[in-house]
Amino acid sequence: MSPATPPTTTITDSTLFQVSSSDNFIPEDQTASRDNDNQCNRALTAILAAEDGFPEPPSDQPQWLELARNVFEVQPQRISNEACGGGLRWQIFPFNAGYDYKDSKYHCPEQPPSPLVKHSALSLTAVPSRI
Repeated sequence: MSPATPPTTTITDSTLFQVSSSDNFIPEDQTASRDNDNQCNRALTAILAAEDGFPEPPSDQPQWLELARNVFEVQPQRISNEACGGGLRWQIFPFNAGYDYKDSKYHCPEQPPSPLVKHSALSLTAVPSRI
């Protein structure tokens, strides 16, 4: 019987499986179907890993803050000013069902911005504090 895989290895491997060659949590096999909130949730996982001192990925892999930064650098380019005062659509691509939905849990102006958006280690000045 082989020894059990340490939990940190399993979590790291599972998270890194979703990274992609662009290091932004849009895997090549899911490019057409990936949505903004799933991408953001994975970036928040990376921020939490960095903040809580979770072991960094192997040196040949992108590190936690780099992964989160990559997501939060591309998502502002997708902000739509149509309806709800602006924000991210649920889906990235217009051919996906749900493209007309806005993801208010992250970006609706009626809700204050998440404090994670202002994470100092990420220098996310490109992300507006209010959309």
